Amino acid sequence: MYVTQDELQALEAEQADVVALKDAALKALDGTRDETNASMSDFRENRKFSLSVRDLVAASRTDEAAALVRAQVRPCGCCLRGARTPSKALRTTHDRTEAL
Repeated sequence: MYVTQDELQALEAEQADVVALKDAALKALDGTRDETNASMSDFRENRKFSLSVRDLVAASRTDEAAALVRAQVRPCGCCLRGARTPSKALRTTHDRTEAL
């Protein structure tokens, strides 16, 4: 089977269109991944802290663990909401109302 020059050019043009669509989809996927990573940074930071406290407790170093936790919790007039609250929006709202 032979392919004519015109058919070859049409196939190459179609391939270029498909590659452009693929590149656009990959760029959109990268953007979505970046957004997800950014939104998960508070959770990951909190998880790392929690795991370090858990490891200290498991090693019977409870005084050190308690000191770490106390350093993360600051008292206010209405509660003991810690700086390690997983939700950045909640911390921001809480800080704003605490300042009033």
